[in-house]
Amino acid sequence: MTVPVGPPNLAQLYRCQTGVETARGTKVTKTNRWYGMLALQRRHQLADSEEYSGTFFADLTPTRGPAIVDGTYYQLMTYEDPQLLRYAMAGGVSGSDDGNTTHGYTYTFRHSGSRDDLDTFSAEYGDPIMIFESEACFFPEFTISGDIDDPQGAWKWNSRVIGIRKELKAVLEDVAGTGGSTTTFVKSAWGQTIDALIGRWMHIKSATQATIDELWREVLDNDATSLTFTALPATMTSGDVIDLYPAFTSGISDRTRETIKGPGTKLYIDAHGGTIGTNQVTGRFISFSVTSQLNASFKRFMENVDELSSRVDRGMVRVTGQLKLEFDRRYEWDKYTDLGAVLLRIKQEGSTIDTGAGTKKAATIDVYEAVFDDPVMDRRGNNNTVTIPFRGYMDEAGQAVPLQIAIKNTQSALLA
Repeated sequence: MTVPVGPPNLAQLYRCQTGVETARGTKVTKTNRWYGMLALQRRHQLADSEEYSGTFFADLTPTRGPAIVDGTYYQLMTYEDPQLLRYAMAGGVSGSDDGNTTHGYTYTFRHSGSRDDLDTFSAEYGDPIMIFESEACFFPEFTISGDIDDPQGAWKWNSRVIGIRKELKAVLEDVAGTGGSTTTFVKSAWGQTIDALIGRWMHIKSATQATIDELWREVLDNDATSLTFTALPATMTSGDVIDLYPAFTSGISDRTRETIKGPGTKLYIDAHGGTIGTNQVTGRFISFSVTSQLNASFKRFMENVDELSSRVDRGMVRVTGQLKLEFDRRYEWDKYTDLGAVLLRIKQEGSTIDTGAGTKKAATIDVYEAVFDDPVMDRRGNNNTVTIPFRGYMDEAGQAVPLQIAIKNTQSALLA
C-alpha cells in the first residue's frame, strides 16, 4: 500500500462528540455523537490603545480584550436528536412512555419562567488531527425551520452556541526517543498503557535521518515503551523528537436516525382560547421558522484570564417566527388587522413505532399566544404569497409559556 503523505486534516472527516455535564463547566467523558457542524470560535482580540512615544506610530504595546467563546451549530433535525433541546429550553427532561408493546417516548420541552434549568455539554470536535475541546456549552438562541422548496426537504436546526473555553485537545509534545527502527519509535521507561495510543497520529518534529523529518504516521500498535507504524524511509534513532496527537474518545457508536421531513408538515391556526391543533391550513402552507432567544452569556470576573466564569448572565426569553402562505384567504389578514392572538401548531409525523397501536414518531411545535406582526407580500413563481411574522407571548390564562416543543421517538432515555 502506498503510504499517504501528511495528516488527514480533511473537512469530510469532521466529527463532533458530546457529553452532558453534571456540574456546569466541568469536563465530562464524551458519550454521544452529533451529526451537525459545531463551529465555536475563541476570540481574544487585539484592542486599540493610546500610547504616545513622540512618533506617528500608534501601536507599541499589544493589549487584548476579554476572551469570548461563541459560534454556531447546524444540522438537519431528526426524531432521534431531541437532546438538542435540553441545551436550549430545559434540562432534566424525561420521556413519557406510551405503554404500548413497542414503546414510544415523548420528550416535552418548555422554558422555565423562574429557574435556570438548562443542561450544558462538553464537546470535542474537529478533524482527526486538530481536535478541539469546549465546556459549559449551550444554545442561547435557536431556530427550527422548514420550507417545501428546500432541496434538502427537512426540518433544520440553526443555533448560536456559547461556552467558556476552546482549546486543542492535549498533545504529547516534544517526546524524545531512545531508539527505534523504520517501523517503531522507542522511549525507554515511557510508561504508556498498552494499545491506548492506537489510532493517534505521530508527527516527527526532528530526526537524525533528514529524510524522515516532518513525516506523519498513524499509530497501529503500542506497548508501554514503543509505537508501531507503517514503514518510514529511514530508521528512527535516539534523540529523534515526536509530537503524538490525541484521538477522539473511542467506543461511541453511530446511531440510526430518521430525518424530520419537510413534505407532510402540517400547520394549524386556531382561535385563541380554543383547542390547539384543530383547524389545519391546507393547500397554502409553504414554509415556517420558529426562533427562541434566551439573551444569555457567561459572566466574567477578575480571576478569569483566558476563560470565562461558568456562571450565566441569563436574560428574558423571546419567541418569534414567521409563516409563508399562498395569499388567497383573508383569514390571516383579518387576524393581523384585528391585532388578536391565535394558537399555532406545526407538526410532522415519521415512521410507525407500534403497528397495533398505530403510534408514530412525531415532532410538534406549539405557540400558545401568537400575535401577527406586519405581513410582507411577495411572489412564489406566478402566485402571490404572504410572509407573516409573529411573536409568541406568555399565555397567562392557559399554558403559562409561549412555546412548547415535543418529540416522540423510541429512545427510553434522553441522549447527551
